[in-house]
Amino acid sequence: MSRNGQGIIASAVAVAALLAGCGGGADRQEPRSNGADRPPEGFEGDGRTKRSNFAYLSQFGGPAPSPPPTPGPSEFNNPDGVAVDPASRAVYVVDSSNNRVQRFDADGTYRSQFGGEGRGPGELLRPADVAIDPATHDVYVSEFFNQRVSKFTADGTYVSQFGELGSGPGEFQGPGGVAVDPASHDVYVADTAHARVEKFRPDGTFVSEFGSPGTGRGQFTVPTAVGVDPRTRQVFVSDSDRIQVFTPEGKYLRQFGTPGTGPGQLRQTAGLAVDRSRNSIYVVDASNDRLMQFTTAGKYLSEFGTTGKGDGEFDRPTGVAVDPTSRRVYVVDNKNSRVQILTAPRRN
Repeated sequence: MSRNGQGIIASAVAVAALLAGCGGGADRQEPRSNGADRPPEGFEGDGRTKRSNFAYLSQFGGPAPSPPPTPGPSEFNNPDGVAVDPASRAVYVVDSSNNRVQRFDADGTYRSQFGGEGRGPGELLRPADVAIDPATHDVYVSEFFNQRVSKFTADGTYVSQFGELGSGPGEFQGPGGVAVDPASHDVYVADTAHARVEKFRPDGTFVSEFGSPGTGRGQFTVPTAVGVDPRTRQVFVSDSDRIQVFTPEGKYLRQFGTPGTGPGQLRQTAGLAVDRSRNSIYVVDASNDRLMQFTTAGKYLSEFGTTGKGDGEFDRPTGVAVDPTSRRVYVVDNKNSRVQILTAPRRN
């Protein structure tokens, strides 16, 4: 799809007018550029190719049979969130409609799974997202239908759970994104239906909340994902067509992103991941079927992907995670029932 087509045409017309106004002759001076011959923001030098700092590497997964038999290893039905343990480089993928979390090696080789449909301890009902505490390697899984967050060890052994249906402190209605602050080990959970983010201790003790329904600063329409910058401890929240940034205490700081399809614009944001080694945040732009890269300050840098089923193409992507050691970025390609692996941009 052509983006910012009017800007491309305007640049071409301006350059042609400059050249036509210059006289012929050996002593002719080349006109100074006034910037009109530069490509539009977000495009390469040809003015047509979208800027991308990513490259497709590989993929894993595939559709599970529907209706059952029991889905097999590496098969997905509505995959959603993804997380990487930076120490072991294990990749955890939420297989939502199969009510399980699958664990893979960094290259996508299947290793194990945990969960299973139910409401009991260690069982899952429509899990939505997953987060790893890089120090303890504990795994937190939000459950959209069980209205709770379940905690597991790295190998999938059940530890504990917190949350229940309701609108009070520590309660949920449709918990979605989950993230861990590596410094404090606190857990942030997007309480989607109540347009807020709740903060908990690792044992599930409620700490605080921030946000309210609305479109103003610090308010949420549909908070879907949460991420924490390990350097600054700032909290990033995906909210419809924008990203909002808060202090660990929930004080509003800034926002970026505007509705649309152009470079740096967003339509229904989903997962996000903070890459501290590159001072970047990667945002899943779900309705535009692409992955966006911004600086943590909110400056647009590049994008990757288009609609389709081929390598590097997406159909309603949802989750994203980064392995800072290998420069691998994992993107959950929901409707294509797979996870695609990209190489991350080099340091900014």
